[in-house]
Amino acid sequence: MFEQIDVPARQVSEGLGMLLPCVSPVSFWAPQHVVMSAWLEHAPFGFWLMDVLRPRVFVELGTHTGFSFLALCQAVERLRLPTACYAIDTWKGDEHAGFYGEDVFRDLSGIQDRHYSGFSQLIRARFDEACAYFSDGEIDLLHIDGRHHYEDVVDDYTTWLPKLSEQAVVLFHDTNVRERGFGVWRLWEELKERHPSFEFIHGHGLGVLCPGASIPPGVRPLFAASEDVRVRTRQVYARLGAAVSPQLMLDQTRVELGERVKTLQQQLDAHGQSEKNLRTLLSDEMVKTTRLREDVAAGQQVIGQLQADLSAASIRFSSAQDELGVIRASTTWRVLGIARSVGAHIPLPVRRRLRRALKALWWAATPYRMPARIRFLRARGAQGSH
Repeated sequence: MFEQIDVPARQVSEGLGMLLPCVSPVSFWAPQHVVMSAWLEHAPFGFWLMDVLRPRVFVELGTHTGFSFLALCQAVERLRLPTACYAIDTWKGDEHAGFYGEDVFRDLSGIQDRHYSGFSQLIRARFDEACAYFSDGEIDLLHIDGRHHYEDVVDDYTTWLPKLSEQAVVLFHDTNVRERGFGVWRLWEELKERHPSFEFIHGHGLGVLCPGASIPPGVRPLFAASEDVRVRTRQVYARLGAAVSPQLMLDQTRVELGERVKTLQQQLDAHGQSEKNLRTLLSDEMVKTTRLREDVAAGQQVIGQLQADLSAASIRFSSAQDELGVIRASTTWRVLGIARSVGAHIPLPVRRRLRRALKALWWAATPYRMPARIRFLRARGAQGSH
């Protein structure tokens, strides 16, 4: 019936508060820092407990990713409580929580420093070492969530018991886990018979114990509740706790989508740069192509001119061959051929005298060329004198 009530959450919480004294508006808060944890489903009860208990000192033994510690710190900040909060862990892991790297502590330390450094502190030490840092009777809320072997839980509880105040509340996580060597349930069976207690079954089990001389007024209704009220209280907080896991999935999905969007944006930027580079390259290639076409056109013009010159030369060569054929076929060429053949057998001195005699006969036969001849001889003589 609870999930079908179609009214604002505050009215729902107020209505339930009238029926269940251990449910209040703070039980409906959403955790601000949701990380993977086995304590996710107990955040609504943790908010309520901090509101009614209002501890002076809160100590957590075994913090790991820090969800429970951050949730209770969120309540301290939002409720403006004067609570000092301490998380104690080696942040190296164990066989139950698993072993992990430095990034777990680094991530948690970053959140704690940004949001809750004014009233909280992370103490990196073993539980027995850190016990000396606290005075007897000063702790009002102790959360034990370290190694889960029976002997380990007994040792944690008995070691820190003197540090608890007379009205202290102790939380034991994993009271409903009975495999893999977990022994919290054994100690819980022993303690709940001797002290006021309340146990949640969901979320691996959470035991609430009041081992001191008196019960804090704010949590007294929890321990004094009838069996019927206890059952309904468990049901309500199981429902409220179940809503936290989808919030983690939603947060993880948002982170994944953010990373995906970031990756896609990087790919788009790279594609845009590639497109820009391609356009620049195409532009350069177009310029080169235009220049090449111009060079080809100029080359074709040169080739055309060369072909025209070659054609003209070919015509002239063919004409010269025809003229040479005519000359060789003429009577004069044959006579000169005979003369050249005879001249080749005349001694050189005789050929020189014969040549001078022929030149003299030529000049005598062509008297109109004599002035030019005289000018030629004078010019040659002048050059010889220099």
